[in-house]
Amino acid sequence: RVPDEEKEEKALIIYASQTGTSEMFAKSLCNSLGGESCCVVRNMNGIGIKDLAMHKRVYIICSTFGCGRPPRDGELLYAHVQLEAMRCTVNLEDLSIDDEEEEKPLVGTSVAIAALGSTEFAGYAKFGLDLTNELVSLGASLALKTSTVDSRNGKSEQERIFQQWESTIVQMEKERLMEKGKPMLPTTRPRSSKIIPSSEAV
Repeated sequence: RVPDEEKEEKALIIYASQTGTSEMFAKSLCNSLGGESCCVVRNMNGIGIKDLAMHKRVYIICSTFGCGRPPRDGELLYAHVQLEAMRCTVNLEDLSIDDEEEEKPLVGTSVAIAALGSTEFAGYAKFGLDLTNELVSLGASLALKTSTVDSRNGKSEQERIFQQWESTIVQMEKERLMEKGKPMLPTTRPRSSKIIPSSEAV
């Protein structure tokens, strides 16, 4: 477990995408939070549990592939998270209640997840929902309930749902800064503007 005083103040934004939509949304959130001076955007494929533990606040945007599976770039982290959750469960059977927080690696890390998918398919947003449960089992706290972002009614409706979640995150960050007496988040993109896909999105 990483002590709270050693955790990064910058928010960590992670995406796992099959088509590029989650990446586009992750970059949108970073822009709304003030850019690289305020947050870090990374593909889930290069993330480990230690990376999550090093940040106080982690925001995850992830799609679901097939019938509830993670997209390819989310498979490795999810496998590691599942194995670590099993290890913690076994170890906690031999620990007293007072030792639980020391055993769980994500204590002190707050997460919020936007789970993308389509209600046209079985396992709608299942990866994001399952990932939420696994991270909580490792000691992470939920900044807010996991939001499902449905693409069934088209990209515009999906963007609208995501922007509602994004606005909630931005407000949470503003309130955090106010409590600490720090400057408000810079305005980097009008809230009414449409998300423009990155060149990588397909």
